[in-house]
Amino acid sequence: MPDLDREPWSGRRKQLLRRASLTVRLAGELQRQLRPLLGARIERRYAQVVVAALADHEAQPPLEIPGAEAVGAPETPPGHNVAL
Repeated sequence: MPDLDREPWSGRRKQLLRRASLTVRLAGELQRQLRPLLGARIERRYAQVVVAALADHEAQPPLEIPGAEAVGAPETPPGHNVAL
């Protein structure tokens, strides 16, 4: 996933996942459960990262591949579904 590391939201995702992993590991070493509020905070922040990633994805122009043919069914004239 090296290309994803250049996305504007990926740094936040990486930092969040590292901190969450450390927090869960430390809780396990101390034989304690993760506090529900902390787990909820991690989930909320991850959801924010996903929203930012999706917004960034939607804002990008479609890929144009030179020499590639159009994908999908060929266009049909209007009224083609009347026979159905």
